[in-house]
Amino acid sequence: MAEDNIFEIVKQKLNIVDVISLYISLTKKGKNYVACCPFHGEKTPSFVVSQEKQIFKCFGCSKSGNLITFIELYTKKSPLESIKELVSKFNLNIDLTRFSNSITTTTKEQEDLYNINQIANDIFQFEILEINQNEQLKLFLKKRRLTKPLIKEFEIGFADKDKNLCNMLIAKNCSSFNLANSSLIASNNFDNFFNDRLMFPIKNKDGRIVAFSGRSIYNNVEPKYLNSSETIVFKKHEVMFNYYHALDEIIKKSSVYLVEGQFDCIALYKINIKNAVALLGTALSIQNLESLRNCNIVLFFDNDFAGKNATKKNLRIILANQKRYNLKVSFVLNEHSKDPDELYNIDEGKTLSDIACCPVDLFMYLFNEFKQVFQLETNESRKVELNAELFEFVIYLQEPLILKLKEKLIENKIFSIETWNKYLFLYGKENFPLHPISKNNLKASLDSEYNKKNYSKNSNYKKYEDLNFAYSDPSFDRLDFFEEPLIQQPKLITGRNLVFYLIIKTIIKHPQYIANYQLVDFARMAFPNGCQNHKMFLCFLINGIKNNKSIDETNFESYIANNIDLENNAKQIYLDLFKEIMSLKNKEYTKEELDKNLNNWMKETGQSKDLIINLDRRK
Repeated sequence: MAEDNIFEIVKQKLNIVDVISLYISLTKKGKNYVACCPFHGEKTPSFVVSQEKQIFKCFGCSKSGNLITFIELYTKKSPLESIKELVSKFNLNIDLTRFSNSITTTTKEQEDLYNINQIANDIFQFEILEINQNEQLKLFLKKRRLTKPLIKEFEIGFADKDKNLCNMLIAKNCSSFNLANSSLIASNNFDNFFNDRLMFPIKNKDGRIVAFSGRSIYNNVEPKYLNSSETIVFKKHEVMFNYYHALDEIIKKSSVYLVEGQFDCIALYKINIKNAVALLGTALSIQNLESLRNCNIVLFFDNDFAGKNATKKNLRIILANQKRYNLKVSFVLNEHSKDPDELYNIDEGKTLSDIACCPVDLFMYLFNEFKQVFQLETNESRKVELNAELFEFVIYLQEPLILKLKEKLIENKIFSIETWNKYLFLYGKENFPLHPISKNNLKASLDSEYNKKNYSKNSNYKKYEDLNFAYSDPSFDRLDFFEEPLIQQPKLITGRNLVFYLIIKTIIKHPQYIANYQLVDFARMAFPNGCQNHKMFLCFLINGIKNNKSIDETNFESYIANNIDLENNAKQIYLDLFKEIMSLKNKEYTKEELDKNLNNWMKETGQSKDLIINLDRRK
């Protein structure tokens, strides 16, 4: 009934035009209202609000819904928080406690852990603000320039190894069962999980504390940073440090700084950059990108090897998903061998401010990276690998900027025209391996593949050479084979597909065969147009084997089915492909046969590398 549904009550009490007008400017047009959509960039209004129907719809990005949906999308808040915001802003006479059961989305077990984490955080803060008798802690706070206002702002605490947190929490009516599942105490003996560590609370998008990250106050203790183990309320890929704290500023500026750690966020806050977040030791996830939808993500990592790799790793994920989440990307060019926190300490933030406040776009980032590779003192083969990796990003520039980058690199004698053209031809393509995030593009690529196929009774066959394979094997050139079988015909696996299937079958049955191969070797294997799903499946398999040594034919099917990073449509595609491959009557390759076929397939990459090296030597 409507009187028992808080969502219906709020919708009945409010007018959608009044609600949306609080956040964006609406213009009346006929019986409707229009505006430039707040969810994607546009110059011509395509966002329409119907007062009659009490709904909104953007005809540009297809976002639509009611007034509550708008608040959820615009503020990035949960349905519960959106309801609370509307009740507060419009002073609605509604007793939300009466509807607590209908609007809560958490279980009792989750609420218990939220409460335990909050109580623990209060204890940690009391230790650092009121007691603070640890001399090493005082030295650490002084060195890090953490003042009381900063400690309060970020709710930083201290876990004292000499005080048993378990006993203190039990004294506050927390059950031992819930404590055992909280990741605050050691599971075997109820001792502290965190000892003599500065404690940073990790909050979810609703502002509830789900976990902690503890930094040792001693520099000789490993690990320096210790995060809570995952629990029923904490999954690392779902949250970012400082996201809830920075949310208002992120929304206001449609921009977010992505940094490596907690102290980097604090350093930026000190120079009035309040829209910074840090990942918890992982790459950007689907949930992270959803939280950062419609933002310009400013990558600001350290200038060391790990920092550069983190930049490229997250850049791949952003570029592969920029259209889906309406993302932009820019970069802080940090040429110092210091992180943001260290940069702040040089001169009270002046150097940090000069660097952080002037992010550059993808064009300037790539030019700078190509220049650094050119100046690198290493062998030519390594330079080719680094340049090839960068050319995978070049295609995301608009055509005029690609030409401009080409001119700038040639002008600076970093490339010759011939070398540039060869790199662009060989590596200027979407060649990113299937990261857990990239699978979101799978459906689109598959839809595109099937749309391009023209099914008819007279077009069942296609010449091998017409498929534009990366290299030509004379033994295949004379073969005809199915482009796509008719539904009523049994599927015939032949030609290059058979080679691919047998490679996969062999790797699944004998994962030890690829011990000497790297993921990048497979990621750069060329596939015919329209077969990128095969490539993504291969990279998903290799990535799984490299990160999980126990994957083999006995558990790979369950590995796909239970993978939380795969959407259902991707799971089904991979499962179908897996079953089809494993049902082949052909026996898998021997180790020697696998190496031979892989080397043949990868042959073009090796030849291309030699060709580019020779071109460079002729400059």
